[in-house]
Amino acid sequence: MSGMFDPQFAASEQGNPLSNPEAELGLLGDLIANNALIDLCADRCRPNDFSVPLYGQVYARMLERTASGAAVDAVMLAPHFANDEGWARLFQVLSAAALNAGPVERTFVSLTPFARLLFMGLWGECDDMGSFEWSPLKLKMRILPADGVDAGDLLDELAKAGCIMRYEVAGRTYGAVRNFCQFQRPKKPNSVYPQTEAVRNWVGTEERSKRDGSEQVRNSGGSGSEPVGNQLPTGGEKPRQMEDGDTFPIGKGAAAPPVDLRKVVFDEGVKLLTQSGQSARAARGLVAKWCKAHGEGATREALVSAGGRRRQSTSASA
Repeated sequence: MSGMFDPQFAASEQGNPLSNPEAELGLLGDLIANNALIDLCADRCRPNDFSVPLYGQVYARMLERTASGAAVDAVMLAPHFANDEGWARLFQVLSAAALNAGPVERTFVSLTPFARLLFMGLWGECDDMGSFEWSPLKLKMRILPADGVDAGDLLDELAKAGCIMRYEVAGRTYGAVRNFCQFQRPKKPNSVYPQTEAVRNWVGTEERSKRDGSEQVRNSGGSGSEPVGNQLPTGGEKPRQMEDGDTFPIGKGAAAPPVDLRKVVFDEGVKLLTQSGQSARAARGLVAKWCKAHGEGATREALVSAGGRRRQSTSASA
């Protein structure tokens, strides 16, 4: 490689390498979540500093990509590392980091490690409007059951950082994720927890409606509804951004049902990410983002490479 990072690469044989693979993995996730941090790390960390060769190679590719002025994400990295046996796990970690990149930006990387993990888990605990029940004990058992941490303290840390807010309605306490509705687009939104006007502004319901149009949100308590944005297409519905001719019939005869190539890629990605522990709602949003940025072909190749490695790893361990 050549370019603005040559001095760092030239000095890569000097210095003490890192020796904590989990910390290295967390660093790569942070860089995916916020590409702006890559430039800052370039002067402090070199590819050869990583104790896991794959991580160092991925970091080098990130530096190279950033030097050219391009964005970095898991799909872009996949063609370069698909044959490495450690890529499946790394792909999952980078994908999880990307799921949380939008609403927290630089704030996310300033949190303590367990606060980051709790915040990731909260996205799966929210209803479609971005609210969750503020129950530290329940959240700890669901998200961090084996860790000796105080979920109440972690929730307070997230609230102070501006990632979530705490509020009360009718004597009960709830929480809400900032800008949740700007990054999640459910097809048929379902509201489980009540929200005040301030909370709706916090989670970004109006922004979602302006972006996607509005549809009525279902209230599981049967107490009304409000307009929210539409979700990406599911089932056999044709995506609004598809052009005519993007589907084709299979089998014999003109009456054969069409196969939506975009939906095939979409479903494969959601399946893989949910198998890795992501919520279906979050997985849908990330796959849609990848398809928009890289196209269906590159996205599918990245998902297939990660999925294939994951199956091989599972078979070997069995």
